[in-house]
Amino acid sequence: MKLKASLLIATLLLAANSLFAGSIVTQRVVNVQGFTKGSTTISLSGLLTEFAMDRIANGVGMTIYNSLDSYLVLPTSLQKTKTGYGKKYNTKNISVSTKNGKFQWTEKDVTDHFMFAVGYEKVYPEKATFKSSGTLDPSGLEKLDTKKLTVYDKFCAEQGLGYLASFAYTLEKKGKNYQYSMKDKAQGIQVKVSVNAKGKANASYKLPPDFASPAFLENEYIFTNKFDYSLEIIGSGNVESGFVGPDQVELKVTDNKDKFRFFTRNGERITNDFLLVDLEDNTEFTAVFGNYDLSVDVVGSGSVNVEFIEIDTARITPIEGEEAFESFSWGDQVSYKSPLIIELVADTTVTATFVKMNYLVVDISGGCMAESWPYRISETGPDVEDEVCRTTELWLRYIPAGVFIMGSPKDEYGRGNREVAHNVTLTKGFYIGVFEMTRKQYELIAGKDPSGRDDRDEGGTWPVIEVTFETLRGSDKGMRWPADDEVDSGSFMGIIRAKTGLRFDLPTEAQWEYACRATTTTAYNNGKNLDEDHKLSQIAYYEPNSSMHTHRVGSLKPNLWGLYDMHGNVWEWCLDWYYDYLGTEDVVDPVGLDEGTQKTLRGGSFCDEASACRSAYRAHTETNHNMNRLGFRPVVNQ
Repeated sequence: MKLKASLLIATLLLAANSLFAGSIVTQRVVNVQGFTKGSTTISLSGLLTEFAMDRIANGVGMTIYNSLDSYLVLPTSLQKTKTGYGKKYNTKNISVSTKNGKFQWTEKDVTDHFMFAVGYEKVYPEKATFKSSGTLDPSGLEKLDTKKLTVYDKFCAEQGLGYLASFAYTLEKKGKNYQYSMKDKAQGIQVKVSVNAKGKANASYKLPPDFASPAFLENEYIFTNKFDYSLEIIGSGNVESGFVGPDQVELKVTDNKDKFRFFTRNGERITNDFLLVDLEDNTEFTAVFGNYDLSVDVVGSGSVNVEFIEIDTARITPIEGEEAFESFSWGDQVSYKSPLIIELVADTTVTATFVKMNYLVVDISGGCMAESWPYRISETGPDVEDEVCRTTELWLRYIPAGVFIMGSPKDEYGRGNREVAHNVTLTKGFYIGVFEMTRKQYELIAGKDPSGRDDRDEGGTWPVIEVTFETLRGSDKGMRWPADDEVDSGSFMGIIRAKTGLRFDLPTEAQWEYACRATTTTAYNNGKNLDEDHKLSQIAYYEPNSSMHTHRVGSLKPNLWGLYDMHGNVWEWCLDWYYDYLGTEDVVDPVGLDEGTQKTLRGGSFCDEASACRSAYRAHTETNHNMNRLGFRPVVNQ
């Protein structure tokens, strides 16, 4: 049962001097357990200043201002009488003696706030006494034996000032009554609060002569709490806590704030260092402090979120903006995994590096007879409506270093036994073709298109086909991978390296799958799986939608990193010698077997079913094999 309460207690102690003088207050009704409406009496006496006396003597008069409405409403002027100045107004009896400047004001059942002024000068009270009374309802009486009885200040809550600790008093049982009293002769402050066995409550305050402003508060309450709370502190730090309202607790970190980690509320983690909590049951709080400091420096245009998940263990999560996250580094350690979980054993600074995912553009318009092919860096991607990006220019997208899960989960529909999932770390970024290499681009670089004539591809914007691994890298030096990355000078890669000075090559299997997934973990890089409405036809040309031939590159939707046709259209050559079992151990910059007989193929093609086009699907063939569904996508390594 909740009843309205109106137990007035005064503006409290010295805090009122700075917080409440001249404040604009909005009246509101608050339902509080444990009290019925009581009565309130305010008695205030004061001494006018000499300036105020002079103003009165000169006929200015004295005015009462209502502070509730910015001191502009309910003004009343005091007129001169035989004994001084005085006027009765709305049950408020006020008198002023011109002999010594003293005034007296007594009011019962106070509902408003008032301030005295003469002209523009405030009247300072000599002393002020506030008295209030009320009656506890039965539920309030029942709680007295088991719960704290506390004075609650409504004003502080309404003004967003919090519930100041100086307003809270715990009543002690003395005989049949509950009492609280405090007296400070030096400051002239006296507080008394009592509740008898029948629930009758009384409160009185006396304030010192130098109390700065008689701007009074209304609707303060005495309340009881239903629920209890406990606070445990882990580590080195201090927390102030206490009841500040009916079943309302405040917790505030008071020192070692730089090493404060988090609060928990019944096990739930909260990172704020200040809590104002309405209790709904008995609650256990924990404040966790750590021993070491953590700072994070950011290189590039990105940001991070830092969250402590244990005493000295933090989770740092990169938030990508215009640039992409690449790595964390601290001391002599580097991690490309996101987020970073770091256990502090000393004060630590972590650097988070973000890089621009820009584009490398090579101008091959001069054709195979040109002495060199210039290149540039672009911060924006290609205009896919302009065929230049498919013919006389090569566009490659920068892919940052990172960590991903290569292979497929055991429950992925269509999965093969050669796709064992494992963590792969790539420690260097690389550029990879936005499109599969087209027939026209290959012709401009190598002088001849090996694909054969196809009148349907008038502009040469379909992917080049029937290229062998040996044609692309050579049958001598080009076969020595991974012992070194050299290629034959007359091979496709040898020609483009010589005329650009860039380390063009085929991607490793890990580079290809990392670029294809573009942070996704599903069967396809659109976030879909084979056993659902995978919408593969929106991103891939494969058996159901290809009419059994290749198609213009970049005609469908790209992945999250802006790469087209990573699924379908043509199979793409990779550097690695093929082997069945990838293993389950974490690996860094994998390059495959030292030697073998067949090379790996990725991506699926126009004549394959959906399962063969999955991100993790692996195929293989001999290095001299050419066929009408086999092409490639170049990379440039740093």
